[in-house]
Amino acid sequence: MELLSYILSSIIVVATPLIFVKILLNPKLRNDKSKVIVAILVALISSVLIYKYLDGIFRSITISVVTFLAIYKIYVITINKAILSIVIYMIVIIIPDLLLLFSLIYVFDVPKEYCYNTISGSLLSNIIVCVLLIIITWLLKNPIRKLLNIKVDLNSKIIIFSILSLASILVFFFDVIENFRIGTKIIFYLIAIFTFVSALIIVVYEENKNIKLQSKYDKLLDFMEIYEVEIENERIMKHEYKNQLITIKSKIIDNDNKNNIIDYINNMIHDETNFVQEEYIKFQYLPPNGLKALLYFKVSSAKNKNINVNINIASTIKESILKDLTTKDFRELGMILGIYIDNAIDASEKSEEKLLGIEIYDQEDGIEFIISNSYTGKIDESKVGKVHFSTKGKGHGYGLLLVKKILKSNKRFSAEKEISEKLYIQSLLVKNKSDSSKK
Repeated sequence: MELLSYILSSIIVVATPLIFVKILLNPKLRNDKSKVIVAILVALISSVLIYKYLDGIFRSITISVVTFLAIYKIYVITINKAILSIVIYMIVIIIPDLLLLFSLIYVFDVPKEYCYNTISGSLLSNIIVCVLLIIITWLLKNPIRKLLNIKVDLNSKIIIFSILSLASILVFFFDVIENFRIGTKIIFYLIAIFTFVSALIIVVYEENKNIKLQSKYDKLLDFMEIYEVEIENERIMKHEYKNQLITIKSKIIDNDNKNNIIDYINNMIHDETNFVQEEYIKFQYLPPNGLKALLYFKVSSAKNKNINVNINIASTIKESILKDLTTKDFRELGMILGIYIDNAIDASEKSEEKLLGIEIYDQEDGIEFIISNSYTGKIDESKVGKVHFSTKGKGHGYGLLLVKKILKSNKRFSAEKEISEKLYIQSLLVKNKSDSSKK
């Protein structure tokens, strides 16, 4: 009977963290089902042995290790999230444990000794704690999911701090249980547990901010490297152009044959066309307010992915309303264009044609940006811009939701889309200031 109780308790102990992770992250099972079954059996046998021979904090720590391995081996999940999941799980499960203990003693007036000697660790208490944990997880799934979805590098600082925090929390938790049994005040222990949990969350959050900042500067360095290469190419081009002009001048001075001079110039023009990347030259029409750098970086990224880029920028843009945009309007324009172009690059990269077009025209009612790209598959127009929908697949689509929010709040921008058989065409109008108030 005791063995059966251990087995059933072990099933609950193994199943509960798997349900916890499933609710929060909804990961897929690993493809090799035989390995999944082996992982479950190993976890169950290990849990039975742990329940039989260990107790207290040592049982909790070893159970944590077993459930971590089970999560990592059963689900398609990164080791980072597996570690973070089990740490958060072991912290969250303290809540139903304490709720059960306090409810039995203060609500149902069950004697403390009976709770500790009979109910604690029993099959019944495990079932109740499991049910309470699932309810709590479901109620708190959004904030916990945000914490789990933070992208954290697997570094020694996070691992060591997570393990030490978990160990400290478990020590204080068992002190709470033990001291509560003999009637000692436990407020200090509860404050200590809360402090360790808060510290762990803060460290993970700060680490995530550092990673995002590092990624931002890495992209900036990439852009600077690309920009420096293009500047060097332009310097070489100007030097070659100067040499060619000197050669033409010499030919004229030496009274060279007219046809020879014309042939030389024709060859020079042909070489120049091959040498110069004309799309970058067209950026000269953009005002020097940061927009040029944004488009330059995006086009460079697209070309690095072997996308055929075509750019057409009207010369009148240089003296247009773009140079007089407010800080807020320019920031939001940059966000919209960045999202549109990123989506266009992603879609065109996956398509067979790999086409990307960027056009900017000076219209009567404002400046029009047209971003077109090739795509593969079918696009449901009615779903574009809706929550969680994106042609990139599940987990994307937040960019277009942000664009939708900006367009709704800032009437200076208006957008339209057109989907043909081969191209997805997105246009954005930056209205003249006098027109933006009419809507």
